[in-house]
Amino acid sequence: TMRVEFSSQALEDLARINDASSIKTLITEVLQQDPRPAYQKGTDSSRVYGVHLDQFDVKWQVENQVTQVISIRPKG
Repeated sequence: TMRVEFSSQALEDLARINDASSIKTLITEVLQQDPRPAYQKGTDSSRVYGVHLDQFDVKWQVENQVTQVISIRPKG
């Protein structure tokens, strides 16, 4: 599994969410599984990825085999 870290912006975004603890856990559990396309696993790039989880748009990137959550925004 991948290590998941949250940027200061992502932590600020979490602070605005009512059930931040469970959302942070959900994001961590999903991103630990490295949901990038198979051809990009095992590589680093500056590419920013996105996923819809629950009612949020989550942006992240991978550097040095660590997933860095960049932002967590409400959908819409």
